[in-house]
Amino acid sequence: MTSTSYRLQCAAAFAAACTLTACSDDDSSGSVTPPINTGTPITAFVSMNGPANAGEVARVDRTFQPIANYSVGQNQGVALDYYGNLFQSGDGANGAGVRVFARARSRENLAAFDPEAHDRHIGGVNTALVNPKGMCIAQSAGFLFIADQGASNIAVFGTTAGGDVPPLAIATLATPPWDVDFDELNDRLFVTLTDGTVAVVDGFIAGGFQGTPTRLIVPSDAAALPIGVNLHGIAYEAMSDRLIVSDVGDALVDNDGALYVIANASTADGNVRPVRTIAGPATRLGNPVDIALDGDRLRVAEKLNGGGQLLLFEDIFSGTLSDVAPKVSRANIGAESLVLEPYAPDYGREASDLDGAQAMLMGVLSTRNDASSSALDDIRRHDPATLLQSGQFNTGFPVESLDVDRLGDVYVTTSTGRILVLNRVATGRLGEDASVSRDRVIQTTGLISPKGLDVVDSRGLVFVAELSGLSGPCVLAYSTEAQAFGVGAPPL
Repeated sequence: MTSTSYRLQCAAAFAAACTLTACSDDDSSGSVTPPINTGTPITAFVSMNGPANAGEVARVDRTFQPIANYSVGQNQGVALDYYGNLFQSGDGANGAGVRVFARARSRENLAAFDPEAHDRHIGGVNTALVNPKGMCIAQSAGFLFIADQGASNIAVFGTTAGGDVPPLAIATLATPPWDVDFDELNDRLFVTLTDGTVAVVDGFIAGGFQGTPTRLIVPSDAAALPIGVNLHGIAYEAMSDRLIVSDVGDALVDNDGALYVIANASTADGNVRPVRTIAGPATRLGNPVDIALDGDRLRVAEKLNGGGQLLLFEDIFSGTLSDVAPKVSRANIGAESLVLEPYAPDYGREASDLDGAQAMLMGVLSTRNDASSSALDDIRRHDPATLLQSGQFNTGFPVESLDVDRLGDVYVTTSTGRILVLNRVATGRLGEDASVSRDRVIQTTGLISPKGLDVVDSRGLVFVAELSGLSGPCVLAYSTEAQAFGVGAPPL
């Protein structure tokens, strides 16, 4: 018997401009551009790595006043995806890996990492992670780029991956990296290296995640002599094509830190004199391990000077002084990394709530489960006007129903009691198979015969209609970030 379920995939369901491969006349990139409010940040998240607070993450306001504290369990870089899920890398007591703390902005004070119901992790021998430090997220493409200082490479995973899984790709570097930033519009990766230089890789995704730099930027003085020692934090401002990097200098010296502002970063090559250098005793820079840019304001995680501080510099681009005091300085022992939360997503209406002529259809997705055929169970994409098939994705499972979130991730129930989370399948990946490096399986003891489901982006939940569960027919709710392999994930 063939079981087929249909979901309409609409532009409004992605909350922004969305192009589906083979469904658009002018663009086949399959990209999703989330709406961004360029106003003042709401909060920042600060990763701790001090003697007594390693593994903690503080949520602070725009002047570093504490709001909440969380026990995520890692100790290095932090990044936020479009939904406000906090990614924290680490190489401490909980092993090398990345933890994903679901919907961090809505978690209660003192909340802890919860792998049983809410959260997930990427870690274990198969990940090949050694000392993961800074990270960044390609929001549209759905990739997580991790600077692995210990392995001297950039490890690439899908943003929906979880568990002890191999990376999708490894970009090997000649010099250990510390942090990364990605210009997704131009597919350009910037990497700070611990020898005082910046590697630039053009066409990083299109080129298959190769680590060979297109260019190497060497911060230098007026005599073209290198001044960089040990670069850590990095922030790229795409509109003006300017790059800011932090230099910790000697990690044991608490007053030799610096910030470099580099113009024309997309084309800069070789020995380049920064258009501004910030350094000196007034700056309080000793070991500026991470930075976060907000317009012309720069926030700095200073790990050594004064025992650890969070610093705010204003007029970072227009100022002319070198030895300038920060506008705000607040003690923060163990500050290792920080990320700004500049906006809350404008979720609008969910895909399942759209109806009527105002909904512009960009594609139709269907599931195929044909027990009489030897073909793989799959997801098919159809032209919205003719319903002619335009693409296929193979899951490897007997699929039932599906739903899609506004970034293009597809959630699928299977007749074997699983939920599949498939990275950006609605916006690309034609002719591909599911991959543990990009996708995830939520295997749960609560599901026996799951059928229809509904993803609620604004709540980070997926509701599943269970036909014959342990307590009979019911509807179960799971976190969209849930993860389980064998032991089962309890419903919320």
